[in-house]
Amino acid sequence: VTTLKAISEELTKKKERNAVDELYAGAGDNAAASATWDSSSATIEADINNAIGKILDNADSLNMKQLGVVVLIPAPLWSFFTAQQATLNLSVLDHFKKTLKSFEIIPTKYWSASASTGIQDDALVYVPGAGTAIHGYTKNAPFPLVERERVATVGYEYFIQQWFETVVTPDSKGTTTSGRIFKITNVI
Repeated sequence: VTTLKAISEELTKKKERNAVDELYAGAGDNAAASATWDSSSATIEADINNAIGKILDNADSLNMKQLGVVVLIPAPLWSFFTAQQATLNLSVLDHFKKTLKSFEIIPTKYWSASASTGIQDDALVYVPGAGTAIHGYTKNAPFPLVERERVATVGYEYFIQQWFETVVTPDSKGTTTSGRIFKITNVI
């Protein structure tokens, strides 16, 4: 039995996969992680600092006073971002929140260490906003986005439709990547 909740969750997964795939393909630069981020030899702060430095070097223009950063990570790494770091006595999350206008870590289940799925075993560091990517979707469409039909002895069936697409804003004409997106490879 399909419920409205299941339909809603599937639509959310499809939107996330679309956004993650486009951001991953649109990364303008990359570097390997110091070590997998779940190991004791990993220097997560240095990896992210390197990525932010590369974004500042590669992006056409950024307002430093308004610089916000998002780090998209495979979900299993979430605990390493909230755990205390011995060197700073702060979590990675706290450290960057104190140094940037905004800093957000977004875990995603859309990853795979052994397949070409989602962000694979990598992390993405990017500057959020229309200068990086645009996510468009239908709203107030001239057609019904949700239709409900009564089916005898079954209940209601729902048909939900929504068109959406994420598009990376390229650095220049004829390119498909953005210097505002940096890929850190082999983090898990």
